[in-house]
Amino acid sequence: MMEPSMEECLLSRTTSRRTFEIVSPVLDPSKEDEWLISDGEQTIGVTIEDEEFLEAVRSGEISFAAGSSIVADLEVTHRIVNGGVKSKYRLTQVVELRNT
Repeated sequence: MMEPSMEECLLSRTTSRRTFEIVSPVLDPSKEDEWLISDGEQTIGVTIEDEEFLEAVRSGEISFAAGSSIVADLEVTHRIVNGGVKSKYRLTQVVELRNT
């Protein structure tokens, strides 16, 4: 793991359980792209780290429809990088899938 340089500093890291609408899932397992999710106010790109959930998506055990949402733990990290603030969003655990 890379050590933070003098130009990089952790400002905050928080985790909260929230409900999100799935805007754009990444269904191709060979891609590491971010999923797009919305909390109703803003759309953000997130990395999904829940491997059990991802495997269920890839195997077809879980499917999505328009308006599908998930309840998940969102970790938000803010860092100062090269003089600017950079935010990273990760879903660490998906608790529930809701298909409307």
